[in-house]
Amino acid sequence: MTTETYSPAEETFNRHRQTLGLIAGPLIAIIILVMPTALNSAAQRVGAVLALMIVLWMTEALPLAVTALLGPTLCVILGVATAQVAYAPFADPVIFLFIGSFILAQGMVAHKLDRRGKLRGLRRTQTFDTAEARPRFQHTAHALELVHQFAAELDCAFSRQSGAQ
Repeated sequence: MTTETYSPAEETFNRHRQTLGLIAGPLIAIIILVMPTALNSAAQRVGAVLALMIVLWMTEALPLAVTALLGPTLCVILGVATAQVAYAPFADPVIFLFIGSFILAQGMVAHKLDRRGKLRGLRRTQTFDTAEARPRFQHTAHALELVHQFAAELDCAFSRQSGAQ
């Protein structure tokens, strides 16, 4: 894993940007909360949370994962939504499928199973020359890309037909 190195000027800029976000974000949220608007109070509270999250994301004042969890947490605290409703997207089965897949993949990399699988696949093709194997993978990727485009075109055509009837 590589880490980025910044010059002293970039470090100073990043520190100022993050400090600005930590100050401006809550200030903007409070202004939106107390500002008289034609919106109902729940919509105004959601607007304040949204403004705070936008400022925190743009300035990277907090880590992105913390900022992502801050929105639903504030919605629960401000009474806009229940915890079950606010955190439901985090419990989607597809999310757990991705998390489980990433954990398995990391375990496979740690135990070098990915390398073994690649070597086994290359042995089956009787070649260890990656220059020969590369076009096969490129053709497969291109074919998958074409299938995806074809499916999108079919979906578009069917939706046009459904709309015409």
